[in-house]
Amino acid sequence: MKPLLEVNNIKKYFSFQRGILRKKTFYLKAVDDISFNLERKKTLGVVGESGCGKTTLGKTLVNLHKPESGSINLNLDDGTSIDVINANDDEMKTVRRTIQMVFQDPHSSLNPRWPIKNIIGEPIDILKMASGRREKESMVMKLLNDVGLKPEHMNRYPHEFSGGQRQRIGMARALAPKPDIIVLDEPTSAVDVSVQAQVLNLLKELQKSKSMSYLFISHDLGVVHHMSNEIAVMYLGQVVEYGDTDKIINDPLHPYTKALLSALPVPDPEFEAHKKRIILKGQLPDAINPPKGCRFHTRCAELVGEKCKHDCPALKEVSKGHKVACWIYEE
Repeated sequence: MKPLLEVNNIKKYFSFQRGILRKKTFYLKAVDDISFNLERKKTLGVVGESGCGKTTLGKTLVNLHKPESGSINLNLDDGTSIDVINANDDEMKTVRRTIQMVFQDPHSSLNPRWPIKNIIGEPIDILKMASGRREKESMVMKLLNDVGLKPEHMNRYPHEFSGGQRQRIGMARALAPKPDIIVLDEPTSAVDVSVQAQVLNLLKELQKSKSMSYLFISHDLGVVHHMSNEIAVMYLGQVVEYGDTDKIINDPLHPYTKALLSALPVPDPEFEAHKKRIILKGQLPDAINPPKGCRFHTRCAELVGEKCKHDCPALKEVSKGHKVACWIYEE
């Protein structure tokens, strides 16, 4: 069976003008030639530091951004396939029902002038999923219950809820069309640490009960490890390592992945005290003018040679289900 979502060579650039007369055009390469598959009922974690293009990738998948090139194919259970980028109006309705997104900031993504029943009920209205007001309210109450909120919350407004509760409201809205895929953009970044575990456990329960797939975007490799079946590590618009979660965590290959893992806290104080940390030198380069060759070479402690500075390595499979873009493994 084909993967639920096939993403091939996606590129998303943002153009803008600079200079005194603003005549020179520059391009910010937010997503630069990324490919992956998302399987049914599985979670793909996308991890990387701020500014690497994770959120842009997520928004491109739900067609909020039009990519410059590449393809996104949605394979439905009935055997048909939809080209998401070039979908017509009828196909786009199916895409909107099938792929939903929970945004990073639950406060700004909820209409402050609407009560919760209207926010969650909006997709039900748009997709004509209810025959009348009573059925719609019944569906909204069930969705609230699914995410751990109460029916009496229906008539309240977003400002009356905590950050964790607003995130649950965003989840309920995303669940309304009964999607097969949810793109989760930093779903725990706006909530307290004490609430993070509740949100993550809720997401796992919902995935199991509703048979959904997740694209889980985060800068926290520990959270991604907990949630994901596969991990894609992004750096400056590109995937530098991709594979099964256990392989990435237990046997990281790319120097950037190793640095991310070395920063994770360990519960054993003795091990933590003697753990070798990899400190990356310098700052994240400018995505408008990325380094030539391997984009990580300006911060890498494992330089192979001059080709790291001049030639960009391709994502290469070094073992079954484990790919890395690094010249060390081209030798």
